[in-house]
Amino acid sequence: MLCVIALQRLEAIHESNPLTNSNLVEIFKSETSKGNGKKRVSGSKSFVWLTRSLDFTSALLQALLVKDPKKNMEQAVQESYDATLKPWHGWIASAAYRVIITISSFFFSSTFQ
Repeated sequence: MLCVIALQRLEAIHESNPLTNSNLVEIFKSETSKGNGKKRVSGSKSFVWLTRSLDFTSALLQALLVKDPKKNMEQAVQESYDATLKPWHGWIASAAYRVIITISSFFFSSTFQ
């Protein structure tokens, strides 16, 4: 989900001025020159969160498919989250994550048994 939001933001920035924002480097240069790169909603921040969410996805797939194919899904998700996203989340996001994991693990355990 986070990947989709980040991609949509980057796409919207590109579409707002395709000549100036022709690629990521140009988007970053433009934001930096205007002082917008560190704002809450920016192409730069979207790109950072896109890479973080892809790191999480990669770590999760590694944990499930390469390191230990028999690993419990909830444990693999928790370990992947701790290694990739948790350092960047505040306490609210971490608490929300725990709720989502609890709900999703209940859903998956009841659905796939």
